[in-house]
Amino acid sequence: MDPTRSDRSPKSQIPALERPAGNLRQMGAAVYDGLLLLAVFMVVTFIPVAMTGQDLSATSVGPFWHAAHQGLLGVFLALYYGYAWTRRGQTLGMKAWNIRITAASGGALGWRVALTRLVAAAFIWLTGIAGVLQYMHVHDGMFLLLLLPLCANYAANVIGFSWRQGTLVDLFSRTRILRD
Repeated sequence: MDPTRSDRSPKSQIPALERPAGNLRQMGAAVYDGLLLLAVFMVVTFIPVAMTGQDLSATSVGPFWHAAHQGLLGVFLALYYGYAWTRRGQTLGMKAWNIRITAASGGALGWRVALTRLVAAAFIWLTGIAGVLQYMHVHDGMFLLLLLPLCANYAANVIGFSWRQGTLVDLFSRTRILRD
């Protein structure tokens, strides 16, 4: 490279320690974490099913115990992400894909920021899943509307409001996902 040439591309201005993670890495980590959580949810669900001998649907165990089970799964999900993000800045999936999460200021996440990020991500992912299910069952145009938040989330990373901001979840929770 010519030392007299000034490279002013946005990527050349990013410090080596603050390279943002791409969409494929983030989605890979999300799938990895999803599979780990699925295994945890299976164990958490297996224990009461084995003890009672019946499924945990609202018609079998009643609405209270069904809601309690759903709440317990939510607590496990929040603890998995919250503990990993506030202690190490990485879940197991993020570690496998060599990415980490930091606050926009560069420091570690606190529990409030972690839970804010989790709620924002849950909204975006659950509407996307609802869109896929809508398409599978009804085949109308409503699925596009439901997929919009998920697509917009990752499109924001591609379009790049700024190299520091990343996805809509990052923007909303004031966090960044960086390559390790």
